[in-house]
Amino acid sequence: GKVRSVFHEIDNQYTSYVQGGTLLPHRVETSIQQGSRSSEDLLILDQQSRQARFADDSQRSLSGETYDLVSLIYALRTKGFGSGSKARFSAIYGRELVEIDIKVLDRGRTTTPTGAYNTVRIELDPKDRSKYKTNVWFTDDAQKLCVLITAKLPFGDVRAELSGISYNPRPKQIWTKEKYTEGPKGAGEKYAEVEKSRPFS
Repeated sequence: GKVRSVFHEIDNQYTSYVQGGTLLPHRVETSIQQGSRSSEDLLILDQQSRQARFADDSQRSLSGETYDLVSLIYALRTKGFGSGSKARFSAIYGRELVEIDIKVLDRGRTTTPTGAYNTVRIELDPKDRSKYKTNVWFTDDAQKLCVLITAKLPFGDVRAELSGISYNPRPKQIWTKEKYTEGPKGAGEKYAEVEKSRPFS
């Protein structure tokens, strides 16, 4: 969302479309607005063939199952948060592939504009880029809502807090098939199931 700083206005938007079941991304849309500088990019990930394709048709190979940062944070909600737990994931950041070490740090009480929560703090430490460590606080319950993120980025420190929750007491799970890659003429098209609504948003 939009953030104001002493130097300029920042409005960075990251949208990740994930495959049902695996939560691996197949499409990532990025819109960057930092003062007078703006850019947009599109990333298509073919997880089966281990290929990533950008808006300018440039490509790069993936070493294995690969997340973007948004889908990785979302996928962490499905993982166990045992004290001291560690894991490593591959992620694509901009146009670079990075290995990210995940570690459960501590539990505590976190306050945001929506209230106070019992939380567990997870550290995301990109290999060879430790100055860009990110900390994410999830609620320490079954929902595992992400309520706070702090990070160090090239343009400064970032803090994002949960500002609102909407709840649908009778949610409908709607699934659609969305094409995410297309081969040469005559080749089959590949589809990913995308969940369009969830109880929490």
